[in-house]
Amino acid sequence: PRLSLRVFAITAATAAAGAILFGLLPAFKLARGVDLAEPLKDGGATTARSHRRHSWLVIVQLALALPLLVVSGALLIELVNNIRYEVNYAAPELLTGSIRIPPGRAATAADAQRFNDEITGSLRAVPGVVDVATSRSAVPPGLAIIAEMTSDTPRVLNLRSYPVVAPGYFRTIGLTVTAGRHPEPGDAVTGGAVVLDADAAAWLYPGQSAVGRMVKLGSPASRAPWVRVVGIASPPFLQARRAGPAVSSGTVWVVRAPAAGGGGVRISVRSRNADARLATTIVRVLRTQYPGTQVGLRPQLETYQINLRALLFMTQLFVALGVCALVLGGVGLYGVVAYTVSQRMREFAVRVALGADRLAVRQLVLHDGAVMVLAGTGLGAVPAVGISMAFGPVAGALLLAACEALLIAAMLAACLVPARRAAQADPMSIIRAV
Repeated sequence: PRLSLRVFAITAATAAAGAILFGLLPAFKLARGVDLAEPLKDGGATTARSHRRHSWLVIVQLALALPLLVVSGALLIELVNNIRYEVNYAAPELLTGSIRIPPGRAATAADAQRFNDEITGSLRAVPGVVDVATSRSAVPPGLAIIAEMTSDTPRVLNLRSYPVVAPGYFRTIGLTVTAGRHPEPGDAVTGGAVVLDADAAAWLYPGQSAVGRMVKLGSPASRAPWVRVVGIASPPFLQARRAGPAVSSGTVWVVRAPAAGGGGVRISVRSRNADARLATTIVRVLRTQYPGTQVGLRPQLETYQINLRALLFMTQLFVALGVCALVLGGVGLYGVVAYTVSQRMREFAVRVALGADRLAVRQLVLHDGAVMVLAGTGLGAVPAVGISMAFGPVAGALLLAACEALLIAAMLAACLVPARRAAQADPMSIIRAV
């Protein structure tokens, strides 16, 4: 991603116009004239109405800040995890990319299978190519995969998608099958087969072998099929200091016949020298064989670096937005609480004169700030829950709790100075001022 100067200029002009407009609103109000007797007649009612109006602004501001903080935290965790991962397959020898199937070439499942066979046959004939495999991405109904029903609660693996791969996919990419067997061509036409990585197997079938067991490619309420596990593979990425799957995680590969219809097919090409020149040759072959199709191919490590840079950019962007939202929320809350305290100084002085503890006065101000903070986080938690649950129930709940705790702590810290000022109200000074 690159910075667009046009978008930057429009955004800067909009921000400046908004700042000038809202900065001049008080001047316009004064220009219409002010009734000096009105505040005296309304008394505390005017202050209360103004406080409620400003409080709602702060609540909305905090409600918008919480989802931003959750997104920032989620992207930061994803970035750290990607940096710490070590590739556990033959990535230096791989070229990866995709080709979009023309709808007419995959009208039936047999046509889709024929198209796959044509692609792999053509690419295997290119000098320097060792092996080729195709794959697709599928979404499980309910974004979940479950183990066999047992007497206890079934184990659920939360996945946004899973790859549908050719039988020779694991040999092509150089991923080791540590238990069971490699998928065979017959598996694709007899109901399909599943290969789990070690993390998914340990989560779905803890303390026992998953080979030969069944998994459902969808949530319990869905009509997704049950498919047999034929093998366990090493995780494609090894995370530093891995301590085992403490949360729902892992990869599930499904081997089955291609479905009818167009769409994208991912290509994995293993070669003796995975460089850009071979990628250019392969793209030329595919475009010659299938004119007008969209084809892209590059070295796998280059793709990984591009994705990592894109993730880094998005993380920096949302972390900056989250910090800005946190700072603006703190400034807004401080302004409202400080204004309220300044309007209620006579009340606080009377309380102190009548023997009220200064700590109680401080707690009274902090209570008003806490009400706004809790209301804002409560409203912001509605969209934030949906964002955090993409990490799974446990990890998502921890992420949401951490962001809420950060927001609440920062906002209450913004109330400390006005609370301290209220506790230091001097009754004699108020009497002299009157």
